[in-house]
Amino acid sequence: MNDIELGYAAGIIDGEGSIEIQNKRSRNNYQLRVAVGMKYDTIPIWLHERFGGSLCAYKNDSRQMTMWVVSGVLAKNCCECLLPYLILKKTHAEVALEYPVGACGKHLADADKLEQKYLYRIMKELNH
Repeated sequence: MNDIELGYAAGIIDGEGSIEIQNKRSRNNYQLRVAVGMKYDTIPIWLHERFGGSLCAYKNDSRQMTMWVVSGVLAKNCCECLLPYLILKKTHAEVALEYPVGACGKHLADADKLEQKYLYRIMKELNH
């Protein structure tokens, strides 16, 4: 992607998206995610073509929406690419880059699991 596309993607995530760490309590682990949900599917599809991840349709207040989501390593790669262009969510991306990723919390050392929990708390504060 060129600088214009990276800047555009960062602007979309700054304005319409989220960078978060979710607490998957049912599996007792955490998940790094970058997501954008919009009424029209053009931008989520554009992001999907450039960063991978998944697309899903859902209803929000009786409106059809399209959500693009990347998680784990793909989310970390996305944050690394967009970091120089982010403004509002720059700190979120910096926290995301510190996040140790593994296969859904499995195959991680105990220290990495503690780091995930610590970064989850930091990200939660940034998002409130």
